[in-house]
Order: sequence, then C-alpha cells, then structure tokens
Amino acid sequence: MSVSRETLEREWLALLESLEPTAHAMVNVLPQLAKQRWQQRSQRIANEQRVLSTRLAERQTLRRKMIEARVTGQITEADFEDVKRGLTEEIQGIEDEQRALLSEAVTMDELTADVKRQNVDLAKNWKHAALAERQEVQTSLFPEGLLFSEALRFFEPGNSKLQNMVLAGI
Repeated sequence: MSVSRETLEREWLALLESLEPTAHAMVNVLPQLAKQRWQQRSQRIANEQRVLSTRLAERQTLRRKMIEARVTGQITEADFEDVKRGLTEEIQGIEDEQRALLSEAVTMDELTADVKRQNVDLAKNWKHAALAERQEVQTSLFPEGLLFSEALRFFEPGNSKLQNMVLAGI
C-alpha cells in the first residue's frame, strides 16, 4: 500500500496547523531553533564568501596581468579582448554569487527577527514556501525526521520528537 503525495501533503499540513506555538515556545524555543539553524547557515555562507573572495582576487590579478601584457606587447589585441571578455564574465558571476549570499544572510536575519516578533502560521508559510524553505522548516521542527504511518494515516506517534512537542504543548 502506498500513500499519494497529496495525502501526505494534506496530513503534513494538518500536523503543522495543529502545532500552534505557545507563548513560551514563541519566546524561547522557536527563536533558539532559528538561531541554531542560522549559525549553521552563517558558517556555510562565510565559507562560501571566503572561496568567492579568493576567486575574485585571483581573477582581478589575472586581469591586471593581462593589461600589463597587452601594454608591453606580449599579447595581441585580439587575444587580450578574448581573455578580457571571459574574465569580465567570470568576475560578474562571482560578484552575483556574493550578492546572493549577502541577500541570503539578510533574509535569515529578518526571518529570525520575525520569529521573535510574531506568531508564525506554519501551515500558511509551508503552502507559500519554495522547496528550500520547506526543507528548512521541516528540518528545524523535526531534525530527526518524521515517519508517516499508512495504517494510522498520521505521522508516526512513536516519533519521540513529535511526542515531546505534543506533551510540551507546542
């Protein structure tokens, strides 16, 4: 017996709708979860930013050397233009990636602040979220994962994380 994607999605949304966070959770638990996820993502962003900065510096150095080579007549104008065009495209791509990382960092800061300020409608956010955001929510709420019981048509009650959340009133 298998469960359709629609059934699984419907049951998942029902679970999210039932998770109405308490005041304690809104003030203490959810911001802490968001902070932990943000620290992990922040580290990844910093590592990627370092790699991109190194690549950018290398490309800019190569561009300066190409200009010097052209000025001293070591390469032809046609060769210079070909290399210059490629380097310009690479540099633009690296700068675009850096802007995307900065945007991601700002977005995570805003989301973390939002969790502290307002009640979060998990089901509504899920419906409108992109795949990456859905994975973020699911991993934040259930880092150990969830199992779906076809027999019960519900997410496995044997899951200790889910049981603890229900018992804690979250």
